[in-house]
Amino acid sequence: MMVRKVALCIFLGVALGFLAGFVDGQKRPASKGLPLETPELLWISHEFPLQPGQREKIVAIHRKYCAGCQTRCQRICLLHRRIREAMEQPVLEKDKLEALLDEEAKLRRECCGEMLSYFAAVGQELGPEHGRRYLAWVLPRTLAGLGPGGGRVKEPTQTR
Repeated sequence: MMVRKVALCIFLGVALGFLAGFVDGQKRPASKGLPLETPELLWISHEFPLQPGQREKIVAIHRKYCAGCQTRCQRICLLHRRIREAMEQPVLEKDKLEALLDEEAKLRRECCGEMLSYFAAVGQELGPEHGRRYLAWVLPRTLAGLGPGGGRVKEPTQTR
């Protein structure tokens, strides 16, 4: 009997947790699919004094960039899977592999271009002085190989 009570309490706790998560998810702005307080936006708000209206413009720039970034990251992951599959074939089709690598390089160039455009747009919105300081911080890190994706492009895990 005691085991049933414990199991019922655990079940109710889990159900309540799911309900709380659902309710919390309903409170967030669903129109854009992004929380208002991402680490990047929190950092910008903390690091730079934003004028009224500036934050909303930066949030809009950030949301637009993130939507495209996520799509490009997914496309890169799919290409990586296709490259891996091509490499696992008994006979390597060099032309197919080169085409996949060319496609991946083109997409990474697109990612870098969009990311640099995003940085420029945020820097411009921050104004001359703060924009220069923002770009002085983000560009060296990006150009040092921390982007695109900043290491966040996750490869699908594969079990052997």
